Amino acid sequence: LIEEKNKSITDSINYANRIQTALLPSDEELESLFEESFIMYNPRDIVSGDFYWTSNLSSYMIIAVADCTGHGVPGALMSMIGINSLNQIIIDQNITKPSQALNQLDNKIYSSLNKQSADYYSSDGMDIAMCAIRKEDLSMVYYGANRTILIVRDGKVMEYKQTKIAI
Repeated sequence: LIEEKNKSITDSINYANRIQTALLPSDEELESLFEESFIMYNPRDIVSGDFYWTSNLSSYMIIAVADCTGHGVPGALMSMIGINSLNQIIIDQNITKPSQALNQLDNKIYSSLNKQSADYYSSDGMDIAMCAIRKEDLSMVYYGANRTILIVRDGKVMEYKQTKIAI
């Protein structure tokens, strides 16, 4: 009975992994935006609370990398909320300024998870870094909610600090 239940649960989580993976940008999509790029994505469990997201708009290329609260299934559910919310904010509402987009994301996550009462507190959320690169001149705007960014240029590493507030 235990083996049967374990197989059923594992099969379900593997199916959830296929759904989650389908929502992540493919290697080809990433390379079409950023020629010399790679993603190191190695979930601890079958499904993950980490995700990356990209969008290719008319004037901007946008990339975000997030670490959601929780591992496994809880983290994966948070990542699904994050991916869906970023699609709504950036693609549907055309918000391309990272600070505005992450502020909207914070509002969406908060309203999605805190519906019980006005004084309900939840520590669910995510740390996220977002860059918007203007195609015209390749200038970049970065905003990090509890995530620092490192940029390597001419062999030198530059660190840009984040806000200490998570989504």
